[in-house]
Amino acid sequence: MAYIGQSPKVKRLRVTPQNATPTNELEGDVFYSDGTVLNEGLYVRKNGVWEKIASGGTEIGIFPDDNMLINGDFFHDQRFDGTLQSAGLAYGIDRWLLSGSGTSQRVSVTGETFQFAAQSVTTAGTSLYRQRIRSDISFPQNGVELTFSVKIKVSSGSWSADVPKVRIHSADAVDDFSATTLVSTVDLDPADAGSTTPTGTFRRFSGTFTVNSTMATNGFHVEFGDFTSQTATNQYGEAHLAPTPADNSIPVFTLATKSHADELLKCKEYYREIGNSLIGAATSASNVRFMWTSDLEMRTSPTVAILKTNPTVNQVTSNFTGSSSTIAASFNLSPHSAGFDIDGFTGMTVDKFTFMNDSADEIVSLTAEL
Repeated sequence: MAYIGQSPKVKRLRVTPQNATPTNELEGDVFYSDGTVLNEGLYVRKNGVWEKIASGGTEIGIFPDDNMLINGDFFHDQRFDGTLQSAGLAYGIDRWLLSGSGTSQRVSVTGETFQFAAQSVTTAGTSLYRQRIRSDISFPQNGVELTFSVKIKVSSGSWSADVPKVRIHSADAVDDFSATTLVSTVDLDPADAGSTTPTGTFRRFSGTFTVNSTMATNGFHVEFGDFTSQTATNQYGEAHLAPTPADNSIPVFTLATKSHADELLKCKEYYREIGNSLIGAATSASNVRFMWTSDLEMRTSPTVAILKTNPTVNQVTSNFTGSSSTIAASFNLSPHSAGFDIDGFTGMTVDKFTFMNDSADEIVSLTAEL
């Protein structure tokens, strides 16, 4: 087939089988879903592993390589909406874990092709950004080379003498990042002929690494920044991870999906906030039970947490405002539903229809992060 072997660059495509009907089960999977072309072969996901189909097919559509990093341009920031995130290992800008001693903030950018950047501020310390990539979207094949790239700018202060790096860890168990193993630390080289360390303008830096079998099976994370202590304000834009092209060029930045709207839906598979759309009933004078459902499934059953400790609810004609409200209980948790009780109210009528009547839509968070 014309498309087989043209380039080792990975492409996702939809194919029809050579014969009128698929000749085997794997061909059937490709006939009805997406396949992957890699180094003169066609692969499909089957029973948790990638398998090669020996026979070819007829190409009917090729799509550009996607970014393996969700929210690579730092556009979505559900938790903080551009406000400051304190230091410590925690999620901030959607899908990005902050680690190190510095703070982080999504900031607006002018004069560039992207709208936002992740800004870290450190004082004699490090501030690093990490994204965990789960097993079912990790690249399928052991031995495949990936290219990581990111634009970096030193807004104030100075970068340390060391070059920027990306560090790769594999998860020790499938999609379980409570324990990881260091795979490699890769120097990031400038795409231009300028300084080997970041300067006062946005410049792209990149490096390559090879997927091993544990990464492909369990998932892995990438973490980038300056791993040497510094005092600086640094900005990062358009982080990208994709298979290295055949000509060894740096892949052009793309989103993980087709648009920022689609990207937000991907972010909400891992984290989302809900509030004034909630409808429930009082189970006591102080407690309201709510049930959330959605057609958009989260990655797994979420953990429920309170975001606003003094929310206002309404029972037909009367408003009640909570005091030091908490999630008293959660139940019936699934990727597309969550039941929970919010306490801290007084004087409500039991079993009476109750709805969230608050100006904020960030009352409760649902978390299904890796």
